[in-house]
Amino acid sequence: MTIIHWEHHQQYEQFHLEEHDAFLRALAHELRTHRLPAEQFFYIDDATFLIYSYDLSEHQMAQLTQTTRQHLAALAPVQPTGLKMRQAHLTQAQAAKYDFHRLLHHLVCELETDIVMEYLLEAEQ
Repeated sequence: MTIIHWEHHQQYEQFHLEEHDAFLRALAHELRTHRLPAEQFFYIDDATFLIYSYDLSEHQMAQLTQTTRQHLAALAPVQPTGLKMRQAHLTQAQAAKYDFHRLLHHLVCELETDIVMEYLLEAEQ
């Protein structure tokens, strides 16, 4: 499972509503175009996308994540800053007993940790 979140999108939306909506559509298009056809995509609110990937090894998932990051970076000329992405790899046995809400909460916490680490690194510089 992969989560992609655009942090601070509300601030961008306040001043650039049309561009905000166009960027979310472009992001959704990139995901549908460059991810696997068997994956399921969900927009779960607050500029957050959730992607279910089935039967992928950790190596395949890492490659797919790297490719996705490259395609999202290609949106750079029109991309507002703040796209964050995290993933969790579960085996079928783990997925059968794992609570979806707990997993989603875990991924969101990891995204928030990434944001805090960026602020701390910027403060040190």
